[in-house]
Amino acid sequence: MKRILLLLLLLPTAAYTQHQAKITRIDSVLTYLHQYHLFNGTVLIGEKGKVLYKKAFGIAHPQTQQPLTTGSAFNLASVSKQFYTMMTMQLKEQGKLNYDDAVQKHLPIFPYNNITIRQLMNQTSGLAEYFDIAQGDMNPLDTLTNQSMLELLALKKPSLVFEPGTQWQYSNTNYTTLASIIEKVSGLTAEQFFAKHIAAPLKLKNTFVYHLKMKSYPASRVFGLDYDGVNYKLNDLVRFDGIVGDGNVYASAEDLYVWDQALYTDKLVKKTTFAEAITPGKLNNGKNTEYGFGWFIRDAGKTVTHTGGWVGFGTEITRYIDKNQTIIVLDNSSNFRAPTLVKNIWEGKPTTLPKTQLISNVKIIDGTGQSAVAGGVRVLNNRIWHVGKLTAFNGESITDGKGNVLAPGFIDNHSHHDGGLEKNPSAIAVTSQGITTIVVGQDGGSDAMDSIQNSIKKFPVSINVGSFTGHASLREKVMGKNLLRKATPVEIDSMKVLLKREMEKGSLGLSTGLEYEEGFYSSRDEVVALAKVAAESKGRYISHLRSEDLNLEDAIDEIIHIGYEAKIPVQITHIKIAMRSKWG
Repeated sequence: MKRILLLLLLLPTAAYTQHQAKITRIDSVLTYLHQYHLFNGTVLIGEKGKVLYKKAFGIAHPQTQQPLTTGSAFNLASVSKQFYTMMTMQLKEQGKLNYDDAVQKHLPIFPYNNITIRQLMNQTSGLAEYFDIAQGDMNPLDTLTNQSMLELLALKKPSLVFEPGTQWQYSNTNYTTLASIIEKVSGLTAEQFFAKHIAAPLKLKNTFVYHLKMKSYPASRVFGLDYDGVNYKLNDLVRFDGIVGDGNVYASAEDLYVWDQALYTDKLVKKTTFAEAITPGKLNNGKNTEYGFGWFIRDAGKTVTHTGGWVGFGTEITRYIDKNQTIIVLDNSSNFRAPTLVKNIWEGKPTTLPKTQLISNVKIIDGTGQSAVAGGVRVLNNRIWHVGKLTAFNGESITDGKGNVLAPGFIDNHSHHDGGLEKNPSAIAVTSQGITTIVVGQDGGSDAMDSIQNSIKKFPVSINVGSFTGHASLREKVMGKNLLRKATPVEIDSMKVLLKREMEKGSLGLSTGLEYEEGFYSSRDEVVALAKVAAESKGRYISHLRSEDLNLEDAIDEIIHIGYEAKIPVQITHIKIAMRSKWG
């Protein structure tokens, strides 16, 4: 009987057989990613309460080398949000709050009187992200908490990004505030309420709230990692992690599947109550958003999902609710490729695996000014990933550098080489110096962005080309040949329109040649007005100064003034002193 029973247990289920090709492909891809240090984590796929696939890859901590299991508890990052909305729904069923209550009703210190609990959950409140708000108030020894964040909001009262209910914008501040409401209304800490009303009823073994203000953590806790090309290092909690609501729920893949299946039942809240969580929220104008209560609604009634990313953790849960299928991917490797690949394979979409290449046996000059270092460079797809004394992965493509120097492509930030590219598209004069990018449109003169792009399409070149928009070129288009004068307000407005169009087409910013007669007669206000247009598109200002000799000090003062007034980075071209009496 024992032999027969064992044989029956090993037989694949009908559901597994139906999805066997996809599962085999997923396992192969995860094995490949782990081999190349692009995945360290656990994956579980289930259907109608049956586990079709679950597997752990890698370690939970770089020092202990403790192997992961499917019971290891990962920081869920923003996947945590669905648990805080569940706690809110439970409090609503207990009659302790309503979704349309003003936040101030429960948190009198909260500085906005026109934001509701529903708007927090739906991400339609207009609250700004708390990271930037808190960063300026913290020193390296501080640990942010929900109470200190609430007090900081009350103190600073940062402007809302938009009027509540008029737009949708993801903001973690919505959920840190929601956690404060849960604690105030319930009289329990978030971790206590969570343990009592979610973990205990579902008998979750490895699911809990943990933050840096707590003295200990369960043994199943996983730490965030980052691979540096040789070893794994910690990439774990930081001083923001005394706060909860937006993250810091930990769970295992196995427990998350128990949670997922409970959402089809009345175990935590009524089905009708939970239905609203996976229904798109509405703006004041009646328009639907694509977010419910802690869930992104990919396809209403069919597919809901949420991702999370924080320090070394990348997590995702996708629920195909019309089929009762679930994909759970938990990763602590600082590489967030696995969830998309697994989901695409399951949904029958094309997938492209990341590729690495090692350039070995080279003298590396990294551009920092340090001496050359012998080693290698690993490229992931088309980007540098690791630099140092690297060992090739099994099966990795290797290029032997034969002891040659390997350096980044140099950027010539002030170039006039575009004038000869049509005749010499190989740009040997540039590339022979290791230059791979030239920046043209200097000293106030430039071609239009459309012209540059069309020319490169017609005559492809071996280098990258970026361009500023020239002040003198704008003046010539608007003022004709009569440039030995100040521009009129109408002419300045016309130049601003032209510059804005060029910025939209990819211009890097505004360049001037104020020592040359085409730009010399312009006023400082004219240049400031144009620099402000470049600043609106996050451009830069670069200038051949108005004087390099007699009025040098005034010319430097001018470019500093332009940067200050226009709030734009400025760069002096050809900084030199062409008057002997000013040397030194």
